[in-house]
Amino acid sequence: MIRECQRAMVMAKEAGISVELIDLRTIYPIDKETIRNSLQKTGRLVVVAEAQRSFSVGSELIAIANEEAFLYLEAPPKRVMGFDTIIPLAQGEKYFMITPERIFYEIEKTVKF
Repeated sequence: MIRECQRAMVMAKEAGISVELIDLRTIYPIDKETIRNSLQKTGRLVVVAEAQRSFSVGSELIAIANEEAFLYLEAPPKRVMGFDTIIPLAQGEKYFMITPERIFYEIEKTVKF
């Protein structure tokens, strides 16, 4: 997902939007300090992951943001994740997979909130 995020960051830069990318290399322990510091600086959170939306690490990251940095949020956190369905066969994959355009769309929505 890093490549897709980096491509979305280029699109954001072209639109005049500054983006900070955090690549969580581990999920336990989650680097809460980095997340908190980024939220203090940006006031926004867009979580990108291949996992399904429900009951995922992405959901946990949003819970952490709400519990530990809620007062810094200037917009509701967003998730750019897989859908809560089974992964489709090859023909349907292009509708399921996360694209830079989909990431940029959520970044733009969050900034314009």
